[in-house]
Amino acid sequence: MGSADSALNQTPPALSQPVISVFGSSRCTEASDLYQLTRGLGDAIARAGFAVATGGYGGVMEAVSRGAAESGGIVIGVVDHAGRSKANQWLSERIVVDTWRQRLHTLMDLGDGYVVCQGGTGTLVILEHGGDNYSLYGYLESAGVEQGDLVDNGAELGRVGLAPAGPPALYFEMRIDGRSVDPLQWLRPR
Repeated sequence: MGSADSALNQTPPALSQPVISVFGSSRCTEASDLYQLTRGLGDAIARAGFAVATGGYGGVMEAVSRGAAESGGIVIGVVDHAGRSKANQWLSERIVVDTWRQRLHTLMDLGDGYVVCQGGTGTLVILEHGGDNYSLYGYLESAGVEQGDLVDNGAELGRVGLAPAGPPALYFEMRIDGRSVDPLQWLRPR
């Protein structure tokens, strides 16, 4: 098991195994069904030979990290300098960034595959536009689409939820050829 007090890594570790990035809320407790379910998810990912990357804090992130660590897996936590919460004890590696957006980007960049769990900031819709082009919608309270859905113009993708600081917000990002770009060019009035 890793320690939250171990040396901090500023860059992603070089791994010989693929990484599954798991997104999920910090708002569930160890006694909840969601915690137990995602602890089992972490176990299954590690037993399948993958490393796990999470946001590094509590709730779903802790549960997945714990399940993977208890199965001997590598657990990478992407945390921020603000230190609003203590990183969970199950991390074997930590990557420290400055902002929530950098956390999200780092988790996306680390992942060879992704799992998005329900709740809070963890509800994320990734809409593929073809090729390596996609948009991300985060801070959702609930998703209005499911994996594999064809989405019509004007369709409701989800309902806005709470941002990490508390107020309702929407995280929106465009990625063209796999790189984050300024989405304002698509949002300006015509």
